[in-house]
Amino acid sequence: MKNFSILTLLAALLFVGCSDIFIELESPLTNETTLPDLTANFADDGLTRTYVEAGKYLRWHEADLITAFFGNTLNRQYKFNGATGANSGTFSLIPSGELGTGNDLDAIYALYPYDENATISDEGLISLTLPSEQSYAESSFGKGANTMVAVTESVEDTFLSFKNACGYLKLYLYNVDGATLKSVSVKGNNNEKIAGAATVAMTFGDTPEVTMSDDATTAVTLDCGEGIALGTTSETATALWIVLPETTFEKGITITVTDTEGNIFEKSTSNSVAITRNDIQPMAVLAVEFVAPVVKPANNEIWYTNGSTTEATTPYKTDVFGANILSNTYDAEKECWVIKFDGEVTTIGNYAFYNCSSLTTITIPDGVTTIGNNAFQYCSNLTSVNIPNGVTTIGNSTFSRCSRLTSVTIPNGVTTIGDSAFEDCSSLTSVNIPNSVTTIGNSTFSRCSRLTSVTIGNGVTSIGSSAFSGCLFTKETFINNSSLDAETNNYWGASIYDIIQEDGLCINGTIAVDCRNKATSVTIPDSITTIGEYAFSDCSLTSVTIPDSVTSIGDYAFCNCDSLTSITIPDSVTLIGNYAFWCCYSLTSVYITDIAAWCKISFGGTSSNPLSCAGNLYLNNELVTDLIIHDSVTSIGDYAFWYCDSLTSVTIPDSVKSIGSEAFLYCDSLTSVTIGKGVTSIGKNAFSGCTGELIVNCNIPSASTDEYGAFRGSKFTQVTIGDSVTSIGDRAFYGCKSLTSITIPDSVTSIGYGAFDSCSSLESVTIPDSVTSIGGWAFANCYLLTSVTIPDSVTSIGNYAFYLCLSLKEVYCKPTTPPTGGSSMFSSNASGRTIYVPRNSVKAYKSAEYWSSYASAIVGYDF
Repeated sequence: MKNFSILTLLAALLFVGCSDIFIELESPLTNETTLPDLTANFADDGLTRTYVEAGKYLRWHEADLITAFFGNTLNRQYKFNGATGANSGTFSLIPSGELGTGNDLDAIYALYPYDENATISDEGLISLTLPSEQSYAESSFGKGANTMVAVTESVEDTFLSFKNACGYLKLYLYNVDGATLKSVSVKGNNNEKIAGAATVAMTFGDTPEVTMSDDATTAVTLDCGEGIALGTTSETATALWIVLPETTFEKGITITVTDTEGNIFEKSTSNSVAITRNDIQPMAVLAVEFVAPVVKPANNEIWYTNGSTTEATTPYKTDVFGANILSNTYDAEKECWVIKFDGEVTTIGNYAFYNCSSLTTITIPDGVTTIGNNAFQYCSNLTSVNIPNGVTTIGNSTFSRCSRLTSVTIPNGVTTIGDSAFEDCSSLTSVNIPNSVTTIGNSTFSRCSRLTSVTIGNGVTSIGSSAFSGCLFTKETFINNSSLDAETNNYWGASIYDIIQEDGLCINGTIAVDCRNKATSVTIPDSITTIGEYAFSDCSLTSVTIPDSVTSIGDYAFCNCDSLTSITIPDSVTLIGNYAFWCCYSLTSVYITDIAAWCKISFGGTSSNPLSCAGNLYLNNELVTDLIIHDSVTSIGDYAFWYCDSLTSVTIPDSVKSIGSEAFLYCDSLTSVTIGKGVTSIGKNAFSGCTGELIVNCNIPSASTDEYGAFRGSKFTQVTIGDSVTSIGDRAFYGCKSLTSITIPDSVTSIGYGAFDSCSSLESVTIPDSVTSIGGWAFANCYLLTSVTIPDSVTSIGNYAFYLCLSLKEVYCKPTTPPTGGSSMFSSNASGRTIYVPRNSVKAYKSAEYWSSYASAIVGYDF
């Protein structure tokens, strides 16, 4: 890099023009130093634009300022010396304080308009701000709106050839009533960054490249000052120019027009709009029809009605709004309730108004961007809700079960509508899904039984399973959407017109959603190989004929078909999905024609292929009462034999590793269950309702967090635990109220948290010497337990382990060293209960933590 003597530079400019004869600079530039003027013109064939007066061609303005990085990285301000309308001229330095020296650059870089905060890297990358507010100028751009940059070939070259950094959107607006325009805002429907922090890369001879920063903004507003009179016909439409960085608005743009009376007009494109550098993108002439603005709450308020003026509705969750609630009062002037916050409301969080059944309407402020999961679920009297334009996400089950919700407007900006978001909104009749939406979740509009019209925008690329199950559609219901991909949307396919047939069957060998839902019988053609998820969910079917061509029946395929009485599954079927016949209350018989096929189809080698037969199970036309599961089966899915009330005994082989939740729920005739050694997980309530004898040969797994165990609610009176079992998991036998006695084998080393909690008929239990730990609440609420012996092997007893054992009179505790105790181990036992401990350990027990609470009941004993 070179430094130059300013005196030599001035002399060179005086005598030889832009000479390359320089000598090194001996001292920093100071306020007394003068830099030479910079000469500037436009490089883009007259298209480079700044502000000019009406009627003038687009040239410099006399007040124009630029930023120049004169051979180093210091930001310096230069002012145009010429008159408005010139296409070239000189710019002179406006000194400010010490000029100093920055890091050396090989060239002079310049930026229009002047930006005092602009910086440049050693590599010539300019950081600047693109204006989010621009001012109107007739037939041109507002002063400072059009960003241009220039770079010289070398630091000796002082001739700046400016090039546009951006492109241009040209709007044509008119109003037949002759309205006066106040402002126009432009925003991309995919939230593209178009204003604020940016960088520009440029080298000599090349074109500028603008990159928007992550913290850039998404809207640009054109300010029309005191107002601009709009033309009254399409021929006299007013032209408006807006400067935008090179951007492809993939989902179109939305413009919002405001007049001087505060009325607004909004219009969105349905197609992509491309802005390219140095080019003008003209839009079609647009007739503006202003409407009075909707009165909206301030950004720190939420408005609602609930049919009352005296009783407020309290949100279910008060800490999910991004600010704290200050008040919740009725405003007689607004005729609604107003919740005020101590800051801006940015989100309607998860469960915000969950089950607030008194709500009738709600108005959400514009600052909200997200409406969370279950936010308005079960608001059964909610009839309308406004969703502000800033919202991008509608969460899972947000409006589920809002049965009186008659209309909803989804703004162009929402990209995702979550699973079950409007499920069971039975008063909805039509829905318009805008172009901004890309994803419609599973069951989003499921069972919206009055929904007969849906428009799906071009942006949608994914529709989840059962998204419109239970809706009354014909193939003409949908507006075609060619962007859906058949490979990733196998519930709808590539084109909705092509997929939905007159008889409700999906092509390509798969039954998807049966759109009729009113049919009482269906014959499936031989071309069908798959019955998809929810295919006949909620139908009025009484009979179904499944051909031999079918190999799989999807999850929930016939769920809620409560008129279906029987079904025959052919040998060809190898897979039956989760809850395939769930809630088929009239289904008394399921016929499977081959026992070998049953070994394949009931579980399919996975954990999620149940047959909830809701009645009698037939194999080879014979009623099944004793079920012996094949030893090739490795898992039993959720609800696998739910309501199979013909079963009396079940033997589960060692090959099975997992048994799903409620797998044998409501098998009321099941009196004998044998579980093999291989099981490592058993879902909640897996054997609830079962009676008689239980034989367990596996380590009994813990229940999932916040759930109860596999045998909760079962009516087993006798439980035999095999001698290979080493642990009894948390809540394993919680609530087994019919259990009277249990023998724990010597192999068991631990009894989990709440393992026998609330076994209210349990009178006796034998704890072997192998057990080292008894979990908290392990035997709590065992009201009939009269005596218990704690073996010498036990080293710890958890909190409330024998709490509320109202009949417990004798506790024999053999360890010579007091086990680590927990609070309330023996609280609320029988009156006069005695704790016997080794005679030589009485003092130790009476002084040990937690044991000391029972000092008066502790006595010595010779074991």
